[in-house]
Amino acid sequence: MSLFRLAAALSALCIAAIPAVAFDNSRSDNLAVYWGQNSYGATHLSDVANWQKPIDYYCQDDTINAIPIAFLNVFQSTGGFPSINLASTCNTDDNGVFAGTSLPNCTFLASAIEYCQSRGKIVTISLGGATGAASFTSAGQATAFGDTIWDLFLGGDSQFRPFGGAVLDGIDLDIEGGNTVFFDSFIGRIRQLASIAGGKRYYVTAAPQCPYPDAYLGTVLNLASFDAVYVQFYNNWCGLQNYNNIWAWDFASWDTWAKSTSVNPNVKIYIGAPASSTAAGSGYVDATTLGNIAIQQRGNYSSFGGVMLWDASQAYASQESDQTWQWRIHNIEPGYCLYYRFINFDAFLFYDHADHRHVHSYSFIYSHFFHRHCYSLHLHLHMFSEHADASFYPHFCHRHFNSFFYSHIDSYDIDFAKLFFDQGVFHLDQGILHLDQGIFHLDQGVFHLNQGKHD
Repeated sequence: MSLFRLAAALSALCIAAIPAVAFDNSRSDNLAVYWGQNSYGATHLSDVANWQKPIDYYCQDDTINAIPIAFLNVFQSTGGFPSINLASTCNTDDNGVFAGTSLPNCTFLASAIEYCQSRGKIVTISLGGATGAASFTSAGQATAFGDTIWDLFLGGDSQFRPFGGAVLDGIDLDIEGGNTVFFDSFIGRIRQLASIAGGKRYYVTAAPQCPYPDAYLGTVLNLASFDAVYVQFYNNWCGLQNYNNIWAWDFASWDTWAKSTSVNPNVKIYIGAPASSTAAGSGYVDATTLGNIAIQQRGNYSSFGGVMLWDASQAYASQESDQTWQWRIHNIEPGYCLYYRFINFDAFLFYDHADHRHVHSYSFIYSHFFHRHCYSLHLHLHMFSEHADASFYPHFCHRHFNSFFYSHIDSYDIDFAKLFFDQGVFHLDQGILHLDQGIFHLDQGVFHLNQGKHD
């Protein structure tokens, strides 16, 4: 699944459309993407070129809001410290460990993590994973483990910090083995230390399986305060593949939990989805379908917080076959910098009963930066064809912008004179845009794209 296709599919309600602004947990359009396990590489051993990239590579993507790093998979190891495994990026075999521990030295990731945070994203450490069995024998042990995680990854201090000076934004629990008895004491200690430290906000999230209640996380979800829950709607009968089955799809159960049982009544519930068909055993749906499902759930449930994808490597590798381009154009107007993403778009067809003709609507997405402030512009080109003829006739171009400036919404219309659509070639006159058989020109000497190259 291309993240760009997903962004386009969700753009109708502006989900994942606001770039480069600070993460806001209260929103219902966040996109969380796991990074660290090189899931694509595990299923495509020979396609090394598309294996997992460094974390800051993905942080250039303005559709992503949260990145859980996967995984801290061993809770107690050498010296009483935990261990992490980030697959091909950082591990105990390739990167060495801190003396007296089994903690790999991943300090080279510090600046990359801080870059992600500078782009308004939260970066957390995910504990557990499919092979990470975890348990505590007492509340005291769980509390002490909270101190350890605080010192190694969050606002504390240790000579063994895997990511050096980078201070992560919280923890994520993806517990799929062992048990979660006393995990509320662990989370409580993290919350306590964050409160004592003050200033920076730390987040606690979890990624339960979709059957409610979750076999491993069910107890701790009821006892501790979570900011968001990334429900894995895959690899289960209640997955996205059964969205239309009222006896299987159970987002309503999670919404009920959020409102009536959760310690935090403002907790957000995400739809967790595989980023490609090889990312999970079941539950994959294409970006358009996922976008439609997300929009429907957002309209039905106030606890809806957005979409979670497993994982970044799968999302980007599947994007390679898409005709997707990104570029930056500077100096469109004095004092402005335009970040423009040309997305492979889906066509939506509906029938206009009044005029007896079909209306084809195509959508593009702009992201417009004004100094350090950002908002999104959605461009809709409407092309009309007579009901009796499948060809397009010259009509008009109506450009409609929905401008999102933080929580402020403005709308305004700009009309252009002509739009010609003929066998895949269209022209937007008045010196603004020309697209001819894959050749794109933005006049006034600003930008030219010819056969995939720009200058």
